[in-house]
Amino acid sequence: MDEEIAIIDSNTRTEKIRNFFKNHLKKIVVFFIGLISILVSLFVINEFKDKTKIKISNLYNSTIIDYSQNTKK
Repeated sequence: MDEEIAIIDSNTRTEKIRNFFKNHLKKIVVFFIGLISILVSLFVINEFKDKTKIKISNLYNSTIIDYSQNTKK
């Protein structure tokens, strides 16, 4: 008797999980697409900031080199 109840409970649980995913599939897909797009956006913004920092540092270094060469003359 207890085994039968356990089997029925297990089947009911899996059916509830399946129904939940079937009913909320669109919300789940939208959530994951949103999450992925946020992660990609953060990566792109971070890369843009790094490139900007590199450009600024190269400009600074070239200015320092030009200035030091001009003062020697």
